[in-house]
Order: sequence, then structure tokens, then C-alpha cells
Amino acid sequence: MTNNRRDQILDAFIRIVARYGINRTTMRDVAKEVGCSVGTIYNEFENKEALIDGLFERTLEEIDRLLESLSTSDQTLAESRLRSFIIGYIRALNLKIRQDRAFTEFVMEVRHFRHIGIKTMDFSNTVKEKVQVVIVNILEQGIREGEFTVKNIPLTARLIKEAFTRYLIPFCTLERKLEDVIQDAEDMFDFIIKAIKNANHA
Repeated sequence: MTNNRRDQILDAFIRIVARYGINRTTMRDVAKEVGCSVGTIYNEFENKEALIDGLFERTLEEIDRLLESLSTSDQTLAESRLRSFIIGYIRALNLKIRQDRAFTEFVMEVRHFRHIGIKTMDFSNTVKEKVQVVIVNILEQGIREGEFTVKNIPLTARLIKEAFTRYLIPFCTLERKLEDVIQDAEDMFDFIIKAIKNANHA
């Protein structure tokens, strides 16, 4: 029962912060959403930071599932797989940014929530590292297939990842239509693929 109550509280917190953001959400708001007392919240979570940690873990699990799905959904040649992964990732995160205020706060200012001070975790860097692992895997596939010419795989993966970072920054994307952001990302991909593609396969 305790675990169920804890999940109910965290689920409620996640729903509220998606609408209003982390800083604007209070423990009283969470209690009202759950239908319990504030004291009950504190029985399960020591403080608001503990709830944020739970949100952080849930969000990373969601990202892990997304990356796994995107990295395995296209089983064709490496170029097609890389395009599906990059563009699918940008589309999914842009939708998340538009629909979930807490996620936007994680992306923009995870270190600066006023009620908990500086956090030691860095959400953006954690996600970037996971993305780079997938890109490395796809580049290695492309090299095996003779489709890509890449001398330094880790460096190339990092440069590819960084080339698309601007399409994931809320203040760069929220003022634009989603499809315009995706089109720019597609154009960037076309530019990059020419640089890594084996001339014999061009």
C-alpha cells in the first residue's frame, strides 16, 4: 500500500508540474491532486527535492525508452537509420517541450530551481551522453557496411550530436512552428551526411 501511495503522489506531482512547472507547484497542490493531507506527502517524500528526484528518474526512464525505440525502429542501412533516429528524437523532444513545462525547466535550468539551490545532476548532459552512444553505434554500422567514411567515431558522433543541439533548446524552438524546426533539422542532416558518406556510395 505504501508503494502504491508513493506512486500516486509522484504521478500527481508529475501531472501538476507538466501543467504549471516545478517552481510554481507546492506540496499543498500535490496533496489536493492526490486527495490526501500534506502530512501524508511528507510521510512518503522527505521534501520537494525528493519529488523532483523521482520526476528526474521517471523522465530519464522515458528518454531511455524513446532512444531504444528510435534506435531500433529502422533496421535498414545506416544512413536511413541515422536519419530516423535524429529526426525522430528532435520531433519527440520538441513535442515534449511544447506539452510539458517541467521538462522544459529540466532542459533549460535544472541547476537553478530556487527552492533547492544548485543541483548536482545535469539533465541535458545526461541525455546527450545517451544520444551519443546511439550515434556511435549507428556510425559503426555504417562503417561496416562501407556506407560511411569516419576516422574518429567518438569525435564524429559528438559533432553530429552538437550540430542538432540548437533544435532542442526551448527558447530557440518554442517561437517557431514544429514543422519548421523539423525541416531545418532535415536540412542539417543532409549537410552532415555528405561529409561522412563514402564517396563510392554517394
